[in-house]
Amino acid sequence: MPEGYNYDLASAEVAMRMSAKDGRITLPDGMSYRVLVLPQTDPMTPALLRKIKELVVGGAVVVGRRPVKSPSLMGYPGCDGDVKRLAEQLWETNAETANSREGERSNIQHPSSREVPNPKLQTSQTDKTANSESKTEKGKGRDSGESSNVQDPSSREVPNSKLQVQDDLLSPALSSKGGEGEATDNSKTKEWGLAGARPSEARPSQAGTLGDVRSSKRVVEAKSLKRMLTGLGAGADFEQVTKTRGNPLGWIHRTVGGGETYFVANSNAEPVSAECAFRVRGLMPELWHPDTGEIERVAQWKEEDGRTVVPLDFDSFGSVFVMFRKSSEGVDRVAEMAHNGRRDEQTRVRFGEEGRFELMAFETGRYWAKTAAGKVVEWTVTNLPAALEVTGAWEVEFGGGNHQWTRMNANSAQQLNKLNGLNGLNGLNEEERNGHKKTQKDTKKDRVTFERLVSWTERKEMKYFSGTAIYSKKFTLPANYLGENRRVFLDLGEVKVIASVRLNGRDVGTVWKPPFRVEVTEAIRAGENALEVEVVNLWPNRLIGDEQLAEDCEWTPYQEGVGSGLAKWPAWMETEVQSPKSKVQSPKEETGGGNATSNIQHPTSKETPNLDLLSPMSQKKRTSGRKAFSTWKYWRKDSPLSESGLLGPVKVVVGEKLKR
Repeated sequence: MPEGYNYDLASAEVAMRMSAKDGRITLPDGMSYRVLVLPQTDPMTPALLRKIKELVVGGAVVVGRRPVKSPSLMGYPGCDGDVKRLAEQLWETNAETANSREGERSNIQHPSSREVPNPKLQTSQTDKTANSESKTEKGKGRDSGESSNVQDPSSREVPNSKLQVQDDLLSPALSSKGGEGEATDNSKTKEWGLAGARPSEARPSQAGTLGDVRSSKRVVEAKSLKRMLTGLGAGADFEQVTKTRGNPLGWIHRTVGGGETYFVANSNAEPVSAECAFRVRGLMPELWHPDTGEIERVAQWKEEDGRTVVPLDFDSFGSVFVMFRKSSEGVDRVAEMAHNGRRDEQTRVRFGEEGRFELMAFETGRYWAKTAAGKVVEWTVTNLPAALEVTGAWEVEFGGGNHQWTRMNANSAQQLNKLNGLNGLNGLNEEERNGHKKTQKDTKKDRVTFERLVSWTERKEMKYFSGTAIYSKKFTLPANYLGENRRVFLDLGEVKVIASVRLNGRDVGTVWKPPFRVEVTEAIRAGENALEVEVVNLWPNRLIGDEQLAEDCEWTPYQEGVGSGLAKWPAWMETEVQSPKSKVQSPKEETGGGNATSNIQHPTSKETPNLDLLSPMSQKKRTSGRKAFSTWKYWRKDSPLSESGLLGPVKVVVGEKLKR
């Protein structure tokens, strides 16, 4: 598939359900496509070839190679003659092609011994729209064969193959309006997008117009799919114009509710900024941010060669929906941007609620913008304070967890807290609290002071801790950081792994990916501020810590890169009280089976293990000192620890929101 196009795969059985309507390939559930691309193989059953003929006669565009035989024993030897006659009706006669096919055919063995391919046909996503009509292109027509295990003439005539439905070909991409079709997205392709050029945008060329292709009622055997599509006016649906290091941006396209919807994603750990071209024109771009729910009305874009080019900025592993819903007619957009007299490709301008230009400036100086209509807009930013680093000691309480996102996962958070020896009474129920008889002096051991922000793994007393820790600190903010047009952000620097932030008692957000930054404009104040950052890390450190202690479970042999499974339930987990709810289950049953637990024996004579024995109050039988328990062992005592906690540096960053 050429770069900038994409496809959905469809089996031959799905192809038998296809029909042609107004030039589009449609499915009963409402999905429709522009082009059907056949696999590059020789066999095709007569039944499937008759369906291809039905589609082509109905005006669908089919691209593919001419078939020469049937893969099935059904109707042999007449089935091969049927394929030949149908192919002559659908494909242009070409002496050179015919000779090459005859050469291939001369090597065909008796049907009882012939190899049966299991090819894939492709349905191009140039224009996959639900409840919309499809116009298709013609090219190499080609069908797939039956399963390689076909031996009996009574086997099914419809081959077990895949077609490629080409969505990227000639018009707006797939609309989800009619539901999801049976053709499925190919997530393994380098580019996974659908196209957006409208039928009216197809331009005449030496290859002929779209109408010429449809009216020929034939499958065209094109040598280059890309040249054929370009010649018919169907350029690439998506292009990352600015090339960057690492993986290219991934994308997918659908036509939804009459508008064009692109999902673009950065699969790199590094941020990416790039101009991206979309095969859409005459519509304004909007950015819908899935992580915040914010809708950004972009003011910077341009149209070139029937495409809309939009500058996009992605965080590490970031993504965005690029929506084209409203007409751009009469909209004066920003064409050029400069800062202090130099071209500026980093500052972004958007349309505000009143339709005025807005920009967020984080540096002082003169900002200058020129619109497509030649209008010049200027902003001047002065006295913008530099970022304020929050320095000094932090008080850290381990085993806490009071924020909303923790409460939503109360059971998981409580279990994590129970698994750690530093968490005191936190996470225990009332009965456990009463029985624990922990002194105030002991409780204070849960609070430690960090003179500087470092990973938990650098401190001996909590290097193996897994769970929740709350960082507390007070800091003073100068009054000049606040103002009518000022927006204030708290940048946490580096976090391992998730953090929830409260400022002056107000929940200001949760962050789980870089940049770990939240806006605090409404919560922060001049003078003293009270900051709490609740951080949760991952589980491996606790498991690695347990590996330093004596073993108290029986495991299957360890395999490098795979680990080892629990051989049977340990004696310390057995309970003498019969459970009224369930009989005993093996770890295999509890985890749904799989290789990880395939060697675990079923303790048929035991009760269901009492997982409450993992509580610090209940581990009377477990004498090893281990805190955690898992039915599969991935880590060993010498496995490297993962950085954990708030690593910083923590800064207060101020910007100025400007309007014109």
